[in-house]
This record gives sequence, C-alpha cells and structure tokens, in this order.
Amino acid sequence: MFIRKWLELFREEFGADPVAMFEERASRGEVNNWRKKWLHSPKQHDMAGTHAHGSSIRRWKRGS
Repeated sequence: MFIRKWLELFREEFGADPVAMFEERASRGEVNNWRKKWLHSPKQHDMAGTHAHGSSIRRWKRGS
C-alpha cells in the first residue's frame, strides 16, 4: 500500500511523459527536482528516490 502512494504521486507528475524519457540521462534531473518536494522530510525524500528509480517506474511503464 505504501508503494501505491508513491506510484500515484509519480503518475501525477510524470503520467503524460513518454516512457522513453527515463532512458535518457537528462531525466534524472527531472526526477531529482520532483524529489525536492520532500526535502523537509529526509525519509520521504529518500523514499521518493527509491520508488522513482525502482518499482514505481516499472509499474508505471506497465500501466498498473
């Protein structure tokens, strides 16, 4: 369930972007800017990075 929260947040931010975007090195900057929303909370900031670079992108690609 916790992962679902991050998946939804990720979709809200990047849902309209093509999946191929994440194969480009420049996309890291966009994801890092998105993570900055949680700088006030180091744990959430880390979780945003973990899920953005891991399971959330894979699930988002599949449309789950």
